[in-house]
Amino acid sequence: MSDVYNHDIGSFLQNMQYIEESNLPYVIIAPSYMIYSIDFNEVLESHIASKNDITVLYKNVDTAMHEFIGCDTLSMDKEKRVNGIEENRGKYKTRAISLETYVMSRRLFIELINRAANTSALYWFKDILKEVYDELKMVGYPVRGYVACINSLPAYYKASMELRCPDLASELFVDYWPIHTMTNDSPPTRYSIDATVKGSIVSNGCLIEGRVENCVIGRNVTIKKGAVVKNCIILPGAFIGEGAKLDTVIVDKSAIVHHVKKLVGTPEAPIYVKRRDRI
Repeated sequence: MSDVYNHDIGSFLQNMQYIEESNLPYVIIAPSYMIYSIDFNEVLESHIASKNDITVLYKNVDTAMHEFIGCDTLSMDKEKRVNGIEENRGKYKTRAISLETYVMSRRLFIELINRAANTSALYWFKDILKEVYDELKMVGYPVRGYVACINSLPAYYKASMELRCPDLASELFVDYWPIHTMTNDSPPTRYSIDATVKGSIVSNGCLIEGRVENCVIGRNVTIKKGAVVKNCIILPGAFIGEGAKLDTVIVDKSAIVHHVKKLVGTPEAPIYVKRRDRI
């Protein structure tokens, strides 16, 4: 399979031998850019009990005019059977957003992959589902709680900033179901006598000498004296020099903001400083 077409069908085909040789009866397909917390065991049990051909997860939202643009929306009857799939173009406020997470038998999964590959080299898996939902019993499964679709830089910025809110964060990170990540043995963050920090999440190992407001600050970040950093996402190892003024900026890992004294973006178009860049 050529790398010219970067889509999920190509990835599935590259792993088809493993899929065909597996003895597991069901598959769950979930994209990495849809962020939510759910127990897939419960979803699978519901799918098996209902005898659906396909179970698709969805989220009811009232922000579809300016969020989840480009995502698929589902039309369903009162039994939640899918009778329409179309792209969200921001025309309607309230929509059922497909989370592009599907449960089905492994046999059906293989059939749909092959059908998509034989139809078009440009097809994604969700494209073939738009052609078969009326042939199969495809039923929606609602997801409650926090959901984000990180399919653009503004969406990444928005989701990252939202998680500063304890109420939203608690919907994603639950005490009884911890998320284990790589740990780092770093000292506590140091705050100078001139430092001011408000409404921010600050990781360990940082040196804060300037002013930080409404930010997400990663590990081992340095913000020098006189710097003002507002509404920003500063990833690990970044350096913000003296007197720099940043507002609505994403600074990637190990980048240095030193010579430029002012960077101002907007939530719809945050400024992005690339990894290891020096500006």
